[in-house]
Amino acid sequence: MLTELQTISELQELPAIRAYLQTRLAGMHHPQLTTAIIDAVLLASVEAVTNIIKHAYADATDRALRVCLSLQDDLLCITLLHHGDRAMPEQIGEPDFSGMREDGFGLFIIHELMDTVTYGREAPDWQCITMTKSLL
Repeated sequence: MLTELQTISELQELPAIRAYLQTRLAGMHHPQLTTAIIDAVLLASVEAVTNIIKHAYADATDRALRVCLSLQDDLLCITLLHHGDRAMPEQIGEPDFSGMREDGFGLFIIHELMDTVTYGREAPDWQCITMTKSLL
């Protein structure tokens, strides 16, 4: 099962993206797809889309963004495609847990909630972030 949403890079689109994913996830009838897993996938996805808008697109509000969701056997996959700058998570340090900063936790949250997170290219002009969650 594959489903895709095409939208634009505006933070105001986040509630619609979240609602789209929530509706599609709720419609996937898999015995291990619990409310807790759905909530984790939603949070990771919204964090990743926010990072694309803020960092890859530098807050540009008119850029293409594709959100793909698939379930293959026991593997849930969310792929986010964009034309922005390439993600370089290896250059970002650990978040500051001292409470001195309010930001910088997005990648940490994404990697903690999902089983795998990969960054790459899809065709010559799309950057992609692929996040998976095992439903075993």
